[in-house]
Amino acid sequence: MAIKTQGTIVYMQTALAGAKTISGASLGSPGAGAVTVTATSHGYSADNIIKITGVSGMQQINNRAFVVAAAPGTNTFVLKGTNGASYTAYSSGGSAYVATMTAIGEVTSISEMGGTDPQEIDVSHLQSLSASKLAGNPTQSNISFNVWFDLTASLHNDLVIANQDLADRVFWFYKPASFHMTVLAQVGGVKVTAGDVNSAYSATVTLIPRAAGSWALTT
Repeated sequence: MAIKTQGTIVYMQTALAGAKTISGASLGSPGAGAVTVTATSHGYSADNIIKITGVSGMQQINNRAFVVAAAPGTNTFVLKGTNGASYTAYSSGGSAYVATMTAIGEVTSISEMGGTDPQEIDVSHLQSLSASKLAGNPTQSNISFNVWFDLTASLHNDLVIANQDLADRVFWFYKPASFHMTVLAQVGGVKVTAGDVNSAYSATVTLIPRAAGSWALTT
């Protein structure tokens, strides 16, 4: 089944609240692979978008952005879209930050939306009858999208600033009634193009993910 890209909204972090200290992360309810994070008096609620950094042990949630699936207690919240059955055990540390997200106007297309590029390890030797390879650690693919460009639009100016400071920011790709993806990334490029009298300024924005994007169904 095909899903139309029309209607997808791209959001960028425009503010970040103070850190909440993480003291635990475990698997369990509402599913065997769901990750529940402990952070005292976090104040989060369902559908908040957060970034997580500095976790030791459960590296699979480090340097990533997530949507909060639920906040069943004052001190716990559940990460949406996680399947942590194979995650390593949490050991210590970590910080969580809730992000304020603002839509980037007039995005015309999304050329690449994340995923991984394969890596191969050639383990062939002199007695091999054919090439022998192992799968290496996959590399996170860059993400790119195109937008009609206007520097007087505050978010477009913010994209230029982000390309200059190379700070980590949360991005959210949201397709209503379908799915969404959150990712912590740096703006690696803002390439502006023009044209003749019948053209309009546009920009190709390239994001360099810090870690894997978090995919989940929109409910």
